[in-house]
Amino acid sequence: MLTRLSTISLLAMGTAALADVPNVTTDIAPVHGLVSRVMDGVGAPDLLLPPGASPHHFALRPSQARSLTNADLVVFIGAGLTPWLEDSALDLAEDAAQLELMDAPGTLILEWRSFDDHEDHDDDETHDDHEHEAHDDHDMHDDHEEHSEHGEHEGHADHEEHAEMGHEDHDVHHDHDHGPIDMHGWTDPENAIIWLGLIADALADIDPDNAETYRENAAAGAAEIAEAAEHVGHALEEVADVPFLVEHDALAYFEQRFGLSNHGAVTLADDAAASAGTMAALREEIANHHITCLVVEPQTNPALFTTLDPEGGLVTVVLDPLGMNLEQGPDYYLELLEQLEETYLTCLGGSAGHDHEH
Repeated sequence: MLTRLSTISLLAMGTAALADVPNVTTDIAPVHGLVSRVMDGVGAPDLLLPPGASPHHFALRPSQARSLTNADLVVFIGAGLTPWLEDSALDLAEDAAQLELMDAPGTLILEWRSFDDHEDHDDDETHDDHEHEAHDDHDMHDDHEEHSEHGEHEGHADHEEHAEMGHEDHDVHHDHDHGPIDMHGWTDPENAIIWLGLIADALADIDPDNAETYRENAAAGAAEIAEAAEHVGHALEEVADVPFLVEHDALAYFEQRFGLSNHGAVTLADDAAASAGTMAALREEIANHHITCLVVEPQTNPALFTTLDPEGGLVTVVLDPLGMNLEQGPDYYLELLEQLEETYLTCLGGSAGHDHEH
């Protein structure tokens, strides 16, 4: 009887401890991976966006709505990426703390690239000449500064979908106008390192009993990402000058961090079809610079290949910046970096590349 009572007591204590773990909700898989690393050994966050779903256009299911309603903390990229979340869904988490990563202090912020030398200049009124900019308090690593200031990548395009999303009470970008901002900041490992610490601080405020674990996990995760990023930098150094094109400009943070030579994008804004002039300019770019690599996303229309590459000279690789094919969990972000590295090497002809996919 004593043994049974002891067992029941232990189970009750374990259940109480489990109930005290904060309920954390995240928007996309890369954010879920970072939060999972910080919460490793304590609990696990929920993920709103399922594999294959568009972050820009998404409707919550009842179970996902409940996740927000029950959340103690919501960690998300920002309105420019997931407008459905900040427009209405966050109202479900009115009692939760919220961490908007692209607005977090220290985050590197880039503006959309315009690729002015390659685009259809009939559309010039939709593009500005702003340079990429970062928050003033971002401490860049010396060995990467030259990548974030890469001359070829200056400028931005007016991202129509983002420009229409305005929200109040923004202390960095007025009225939440994310129009010129590229919201794919998670592909820069420097941002991920900064965010780990901020996630740990947010969790420690909610759950002080596990604060030390959160901060130790964040420090260990930051060291892992820094080591992985150093490996990526060395691996991609050999192909940094090899020109390539992308179907959708969603990897600027990664490309500029590691100094890759992106020569143009078919579409700069989601769901915006490229004009005939843009396609003609890109075909000229391919010929002039002997470009043989095209990076596309999983949902790309195959007809694009015929239009852009009628002679079939391009190596085409599929690369998902959300890494939705990867297993969720604490190692997710490291695996995403590895996948990005291997895919670029494959397309650009690096020694570590795999067989080309066309």
